[in-house]
Amino acid sequence: MTIGRDGRRARMRASPAGNHGCMVEPPRTRRPARRLPAMLAALLLAGLTACADPEIETQPSIGQVESTESMKALGMALVTNGEGAARLVGTLVNSGDDTDRLVGVDVDPTIESYDIVIADGPIVLPPDEPVTLARDAQMTVFSDQFVPGFRAELRLVFANSAPIATTVPVETQTGPYAEVEVLEPIDGDISPE
Repeated sequence: MTIGRDGRRARMRASPAGNHGCMVEPPRTRRPARRLPAMLAALLLAGLTACADPEIETQPSIGQVESTESMKALGMALVTNGEGAARLVGTLVNSGDDTDRLVGVDVDPTIESYDIVIADGPIVLPPDEPVTLARDAQMTVFSDQFVPGFRAELRLVFANSAPIATTVPVETQTGPYAEVEVLEPIDGDISPE
């Protein structure tokens, strides 16, 4: 037995030129690439993670999701107190480059009488900062037609972005909406002036 340079066994064989007794290294066998699947999986996950949107904190809801080129409305719903007042909840994300504002809401024209109150004026929407309406802003719609189970057609109006038209469910103050505070009409009257 002959030992080759790498410490493995080598065998002697004659070369075609007739050099008998020359030591020939054994052919190296390729081992299956055991790490290849793991490396590919790691690269794939890294690629998918890099392409994903950053995680956005939203409130728990079963509401509607809509978006335009520069604005996202996530989990939108109206939460009613059962007495003619319903608070708009959900999360708004401004994906534009500049600060925007939610300046109003247009309600389905079949709703004959309603009032909208934005407690602190237009809702400021900084770029890429989620605004959770149930926590960060108080927008209440007053109408006796907003009862649980009703689906209200709304059009969210922004200062700079295109409006978002959506149909949102009217929900009760239970489940994910149990802690939502709904404003009472100031004078108890829900009809427009």
